[in-house]
Amino acid sequence: MPQDALFGAPDPISADTESVAVRRTRRQADLLAAGIHPLTLVLTRPLRLHSEAAPADDRKANGRRCGDCHWRQVDAWDFPKCTLAPTRISRGAATDCRAWWPGCVDHRPAPGGRA
Repeated sequence: MPQDALFGAPDPISADTESVAVRRTRRQADLLAAGIHPLTLVLTRPLRLHSEAAPADDRKANGRRCGDCHWRQVDAWDFPKCTLAPTRISRGAATDCRAWWPGCVDHRPAPGGRA
């Protein structure tokens, strides 16, 4: 019997092998379910959803979304970012701003936007 099995430690080969992206997506979904914007993961304080935000569980419902916000811009590397504050931007995927996300309290309708 392997020594790890004696002490209840998981086999290192069968350990959880979810990617970073999958774990981040799950954390973002949990935040949305709690009424908190996913960019909270990179901020120092919770970022609440706008009172007129679209529901997180219906991507086709009306309401404010990041996709029609003035602050959402595509960066030089073709990734969508919230440009309101430097703390919301990095070169990593953690600060990519999905168009379908419900808008945060800082949402400002883009010119010609729906919200």
